[in-house]
Amino acid sequence: MMIRKLRFTLKDVSVFTSIEMKLETNRWSLRRNSVQIPFQPAPTVHSLPRFQAHQAGLLRLPVPGLEETMAKYLRTVRPLLTDSEYSGTYQIVQDFIKEDRPGHQLQNYLLHRFQTKENWFSDWWLEMAYLGYRAPVAVYSNPGVTWKRRQFSNKDECFLYASRIIAGALDFKQIIDSDRLQLEYMKKRPLDMQQHFKMFGTCRIPCTPTDHLRYHLNSQHIVVLY
Repeated sequence: MMIRKLRFTLKDVSVFTSIEMKLETNRWSLRRNSVQIPFQPAPTVHSLPRFQAHQAGLLRLPVPGLEETMAKYLRTVRPLLTDSEYSGTYQIVQDFIKEDRPGHQLQNYLLHRFQTKENWFSDWWLEMAYLGYRAPVAVYSNPGVTWKRRQFSNKDECFLYASRIIAGALDFKQIIDSDRLQLEYMKKRPLDMQQHFKMFGTCRIPCTPTDHLRYHLNSQHIVVLY
């Protein structure tokens, strides 16, 4: 597999046919046993005046009640257990939700996260469903994007097609960077727009037990593998 790096500006896309192994920025430092990448945090809509008022008014993910959660748990496991197994599980749940047992302590912890975080569950979900998930991401976690299969008569046609795709992506990046992205709604309610500002310049760093995300606000390179 050959890796070709494409250097671009927003006005022009130039394709280099040689492999570039040199990192053209001193913001990155690599070590054998660890990867240290100084980075700027992803911008949030809090830093964008046009979205700030809408963000503050978004519905927040509620914390379900302890009894509600445990009742749902029992309904979920019931088809998987024998009568005796379910009876034992039911007794464990009843003990768990007593006033002096861990259930209420954990529930209070969730309520504390609700009061101190914008979304009490998002960090855990990101780690469990994506960064800590060991199966291929594009197939098992994230949707992939494909185009209709095309036949190219030469490499120049292939490069031109790839360049047009890149140019289209950069058009959208310009909209984001210039704060011209339109607010999206669902049934007249504004949606959270933060994910749009993390689409470009984001890199997933392989690690154990979970991967890490790094965001480079001024990233000006892409990598094409073919």
